Amino acid sequence: MPDWSYVEKELRRRGVTRVLLWEEYRATNPDGFGYTWFCTTFEAWKGRARPTMRQTHLGGEKVFVDFAGDTIDIFDPSPAKRTP
Repeated sequence: MPDWSYVEKELRRRGVTRVLLWEEYRATNPDGFGYTWFCTTFEAWKGRARPTMRQTHLGGEKVFVDFAGDTIDIFDPSPAKRTP
């Protein structure tokens, strides 16, 4: 059985995918389970193990920022104002 907490921790790293972790698992367990089992069992574990944090606050009282990884460039589509 894989160490699911290790799998979850590694998935947070950039460039790490479930396929890579499954291949690592199969390298150490050649007769181990397949990819579908790996993903299904991990999702079941994550559903049981992942705690949630509820925060009660008034709207506009606090600001929450969620950094989701790489950013993209944003361009203003309006034409630049030119002065004659």
